[in-house]
Formats: sequence, structure tokens, C-alpha cells
Amino acid sequence: MKNQKIFDFFIKKNDESTSDLNGPNNISSCISEPASTKRPRLENETLDEPLPNSSNNLQYVSYPGIRIPILQHPIELQDEVRRAYIDKGPIQPIYDYPFTECEGQKRRFQSSWFKKYPWLEFSIEKQSAFCFPCYVFDTNSAQFDTFTVTGFKNWKRVNCKNCPFKRHEGDGNSRHSFAMRKWGDLKNLDQHIDRRLEKQSSKQIEQNRLLLKVSIESVKFLAMQGCAFRGHDESVASKNRGNYLELVALLGRMNPEIGSTLEKASKNAKYTSPEIQREILKIIADIVRDKIRAEIGEAKFCILVDEAIDESSKEQMAIILRYVDWDGFIRERFFEVVHVENTSALTLKKEICNVFNQYNLLTKNLSGQGYDGASNMRGEWNGLQALFLKDSPHAYYIHCFAHRLQLALVAISKEIRDDRWEGFLWSVLKFCESNDVEVPDFDDCYTRVIDFQLMELNERFPEGTIELLTLSNALSPIDGFKSFSLPDICSLVDKFYYYDFNLEERGDLERELDHYKFDTPRHAQFQNLNSLHHLCQTLARTTKSVIYLLIDRLVRLVLTLPVSTATTEQAFLGMKLIKTPLRNKMENDLMANTMVVYIERDIASGIDTEFIINKFDVLKNRKIRLK
Repeated sequence: MKNQKIFDFFIKKNDESTSDLNGPNNISSCISEPASTKRPRLENETLDEPLPNSSNNLQYVSYPGIRIPILQHPIELQDEVRRAYIDKGPIQPIYDYPFTECEGQKRRFQSSWFKKYPWLEFSIEKQSAFCFPCYVFDTNSAQFDTFTVTGFKNWKRVNCKNCPFKRHEGDGNSRHSFAMRKWGDLKNLDQHIDRRLEKQSSKQIEQNRLLLKVSIESVKFLAMQGCAFRGHDESVASKNRGNYLELVALLGRMNPEIGSTLEKASKNAKYTSPEIQREILKIIADIVRDKIRAEIGEAKFCILVDEAIDESSKEQMAIILRYVDWDGFIRERFFEVVHVENTSALTLKKEICNVFNQYNLLTKNLSGQGYDGASNMRGEWNGLQALFLKDSPHAYYIHCFAHRLQLALVAISKEIRDDRWEGFLWSVLKFCESNDVEVPDFDDCYTRVIDFQLMELNERFPEGTIELLTLSNALSPIDGFKSFSLPDICSLVDKFYYYDFNLEERGDLERELDHYKFDTPRHAQFQNLNSLHHLCQTLARTTKSVIYLLIDRLVRLVLTLPVSTATTEQAFLGMKLIKTPLRNKMENDLMANTMVVYIERDIASGIDTEFIINKFDVLKNRKIRLK
């Protein structure tokens, strides 16, 4: 044991056990499989992470059921390992848990148990429940306790009179209760000795928060403008230390309080290091993503996806989420840009599913897909749209209409050019003018061109898509609901949205429509509406969406469908402004976080600085107190 080092007890990033967890066969859990044991990714979770405050660049496995007992680590490192697991917290994945046989009956784990028993962990590898504090603090875990080593999986007895979870908790003197108290004490940072020895006055805390606020505002401003942070020479003697440090210095010159605080602050308490800049930027970007996720809620959404090459010749995939918010407004939000090794459909789907799982976006709520016309995207059997349709049959693929029209016009122009039409027409006109001959009628030629145009447009705009849009037009409020057609609306539901309305709801929808067609046109708020999204907003504003609940649901489903992928092109334009030839070594995470803040600046600008400070404070243990 003496010759063993901490390195022998942890997993390297490229170790075989880690690659097994992260390998190509580990398809994301968002692929619908009723008995899947594949792991969904959690927010801010990676397969292995370094020990905090450790000089060794080592990794620990955080998943219950496969991690080694605490007591098997070297005794001088056990407290450090405990702190690492406590910082991580219990593993509580939310996904579609598979059924298992329990005493002749099929039962499965329930996510609601996490709230009732916060100490509970779930292992996807073993499909079993574990106790987090008992694993971390129980000195008798080597005796193969059910909740620390082997795992519990008899779901039938949970919530019964003799509930195993209740038995495990025991009374106030049980092993579990002692472990819970230890866990609570270590989570309370104010109880730590270093915090008690480092009591600082309220004035000092106020100054610390002021310095951090300066850094936050500087980071937010530069990211929202798409500007570079770092300078070529950031030394004190440099005449240009880079945008970030120069902006901090400018704020110090403009505000004497900030200036004097910066001068008095120690080197490690100015919050101006590149690491601090990245931490702050990541916090802001994560808050923006969380706000977008909260705005979606449990509503249906669609994805707009496209790929492009960045300045460092890396293939980047932009993910845009389109949805209708509570107020009836259509939103297309930039959510993530991901580096992909290749552009195969399986690779793209795996990366999209990883993003979905990280933010608990369910594939069953995916109701539309918007891509360009590349074969890896639109392929009927193996394209990305086909792979998602297997998991979500109502996630209809819409090829960008602008792109389709462009392709049709290009093909027509090419055909005309290949036929040398322009040269022929010019020759005929010249001949007629020189010989005083009446110009012939070219109607037949024009008819041929028009026929070819119609053929090309019909080929580019498939019949199924046209039918979907035509039936959707029956909901249009234009000209006093002139296009309203109850049979067309019912056909729209029966053909395209049968997954979203059960048989009983379809009957209720018809009754709603009968009342709706006489009620809404008479109200002043519903007159002179010129689009479907204006109708959706008016339904929400007048609370008619509560009365006509099913109609409102159908309108939102139709509005969720994508029309074009222009938003992805705007995202790549932002990428070109952020990752320039002079900044072509920018890391993927830094570029993604900057793009989120830059593109969704309307959300980023509204984030409260105090909220960011609190997030920054709890991110990890810090020597300088902020509250």
C-alpha cells in the first residue's frame, strides 16, 4: 500500500475503462429503446473529472456501482477524495428507466424518489439504487452493504409499509443518519476551518464583489460585441494589454472607487486572470441556455441544424431551437455549436442527442427538423431526418424553402443556358431588325420554359410537405378567417398530428372548432389579423387559449415547423466574427460560449450581475469570500 500512489486508484482520460464509457457504441439515451441501459448525460457532467485542488492531474469515476470504496484509497488522500465526491454530489439521472422483474411483476425506478430521498443515487450500469452519503462516509461499506456496494433494485417494495428506503434511513442514531450529518456539515462552507480562520469584514466582502462585478461586466460587454479578450502582450509594461485588461483599467479610471480597490487588491484577488474570464463567460452562457430551456418548458420544439468549417478547418455543427413561447411568439434561439469529427448522420445525431440529454430536452417533444438538402441530412433511409423520425415519428423534416427555391431557379437557369436560348433569341431579333421582318411570336418557347419551371418546382417541393402546409392554411385568420375549413383541420390532425391528439381529444377538437368559427370572428381583437402567429399571440393575450385549448395546441404545433434555416447561417456569420484568422486557435468551448452570449445578447444583457456573482461563488471553494 505504501508504494501505491493516488494515480493507481484513478482513471486516466484515455484509459480503456473510460473509453468504454465514452466509446462509439455508447449511443445516447435519447434514442428511444424501452430497455436501454445507455447513460444520459447530466448538466455539467463528464465521464471523469480531475480532483479539485489537487496537484496531480488525475481523474476519478463518479458513477455509483463502479467506483471503488473510499477506504481503498491511500489514507492521506481519503479526505480529498471525499471532498471531490461531495463537490460532485449524488448522481441522479432523469431518463426513461427500463422495467425489471420484481417478484413476478414489472416495476421500475421513479425519478420522484430523488426529491423524497435526496441521498438516493441511481446507477445506469447496474440499474440499481445506492446511498451517496453512506458510500462517502460509512466505514463499514466493505461488508457489501446493499446501498453502498451491490445496489438495491426491488422496486416493488418501495413506498410500502416496510419500505426499504425508510429502513435504510433508520432512526437518529443509525449509520445512515451519522453519514447524513457529516455530509451536511461538509456541504456547509461556512463551517469549514479555513473559512472560520479567514473571517473578513463586510467591507472587504463588498470590495471583493465590486472587483468581481467589474470583471463580469467586462466579460459580458466583450462577448456581446464579439471582441477578443486577450492581448499579444499583457505585461504591466505593455502599451496595449488586450481588450479585457484595458477595459478593466478604463473602468478604474472612470470610477475612483473601482480604481483604488484595484490598486489595493492582491494579485490573486483581482479576478482578471484568463481562467476567471473563462469561468465567468461559461456561467453567463449556461444561464442563457438555462433560460432558453426554461422558456421551452414541456412544449414541442424543432431543431435547425447546419454545418460549416471554421477558421481552424474544424467542422462545426450549429444547433438552433425553434419553439413557440407562452405568449405565442415564435422563437428561434441559438443553443449550441459542436465540433464534429465527421458529418455522417450517426455522428451528427449522437452529438445532438448529447446536447438534448445535457439539458433534459426530450426527443418525444421534437416536432420538426430543418436542414439543408445534403444527402446526409435528407436521406430517406439513413439521413439525419430519417434517424430522428424513427424515434419521433411526428418530427417532420422540412427542407429550407429558400434553399429549395434557389436550387429550382438555378436548375432552370442552367437548362436555359445549356439550350443557348439567349444567343438564339438575340440572333432572331437582329435578323428581323436588319431585314425589316416582323418579330415572331415566342409564346411556344415561353410555354416550354414555364412548363420546365413547374416541373422543377414540383420536384423540389414534395407533395407531402405541400399537403401539410395547405391543410395548415385552414387555420389562417386572414380576411376574417376566410380560409377556415373544419374538414381540412380535422384532416391535418388525422394525417400529421395523430400522435399529439388521442381519439377523445379529436372529438373534443371538432366541438371546439364548431364553437370557435362563430365566436372568434366576432371579437374585435381577432379582426384584421394577418398571420397565424398573430392569431397565436392573440389567443394567449385574450386567454382564449384556455377556452380553446386543443386549437391553441394545434396552432402552436404548426408554427413550430421550420420554414428556412437562415438562423443557422446567421450563427455561422457570428462564428466568422468571433473566430477570426488572428484567433484561429480558440478552443471549442470558449467559441461556443462566446457565440451563445453574442448571438443571444438580448437574454445575456438582462442577466442580473448579482446572480452571476452567486453562481461564481458556489462554483468551487474559493479563498476570497464573496458573501
